[in-house]
Amino acid sequence: MIPGIMIDRFMPGMKGLGGGMEQQDTPWDGANGFVDPKTGTFYSSAGSYLSASDDKGKSFGVVYEGRGTASAAFGTVVAARAVTDRPGAKCPCLVVSITSDKGKTWKESLVAEVNAWNRTGTIRYPVLSASPSATGNYAVAAYQPDHRSVKVYYTTDGAESWKMATPKPVPANVPIENVNMVSTGYTSDGKVLVTWRGFKNPGAFNTFVAMLNGDTFGPTVKVSSELSMYPPLTYAGNYGNGNGGGDFTTWVTGNNDKAFVAFPFAPAGVVLDTYLGEVPLSLLK
Repeated sequence: MIPGIMIDRFMPGMKGLGGGMEQQDTPWDGANGFVDPKTGTFYSSAGSYLSASDDKGKSFGVVYEGRGTASAAFGTVVAARAVTDRPGAKCPCLVVSITSDKGKTWKESLVAEVNAWNRTGTIRYPVLSASPSATGNYAVAAYQPDHRSVKVYYTTDGAESWKMATPKPVPANVPIENVNMVSTGYTSDGKVLVTWRGFKNPGAFNTFVAMLNGDTFGPTVKVSSELSMYPPLTYAGNYGNGNGGGDFTTWVTGNNDKAFVAFPFAPAGVVLDTYLGEVPLSLLK
């Protein structure tokens, strides 16, 4: 095992968790890894820290301060987060930051102000993705202010400007009181995908997926075959009732033919497992 984030590789002046520099101050929460499909650079991240490897994880470089949940393509890392204060804006604000030097320097872009989105939810951070087929194409998923549906902000000019689109409503016979665990991804040829869970009540949900065609979404498709209910054992953790004891995220990606959705599924509330849903793109156009 090769650690990606280590105290002794911090950029000068950086501090660990709680402002300390002992081993116990090493960042750990929200650990993640992602690869730039064009350069092959592998990034290790934890909390607001980021380190890169150019030799397939054998060694890692300087640990820099990150800017939230990140993705990479064409030599650029893009990250999304919520900020509580920004000059000239009403916050909490959704912002996206971009770096072309592996985290050493960042350029920030305002995506949405407080009245346009809802930052609350089981996922404590906005999730975004970078297109593998076109440079400067990024998408970030967010919740509508009423938290009953989702929206996607996307850019095709490197975050100089942003557009927004909302998926079509879920089927009328599927009751939704709240949405959560939203995520976004791209198909191989650059179409934006979004997935989310619609909750009938705090412990029961269906999983959905939709695809952006041009500037509008195609049909919203229910991925789960039936309502999923969290088994009682999942509430044994310390994350509270209704979120599966730390079950935070749904993931989506795609090739030229299918969208792939990784989601938790517990038919009849018996056993919670991770399932992989394959949805033909023809159903999402």
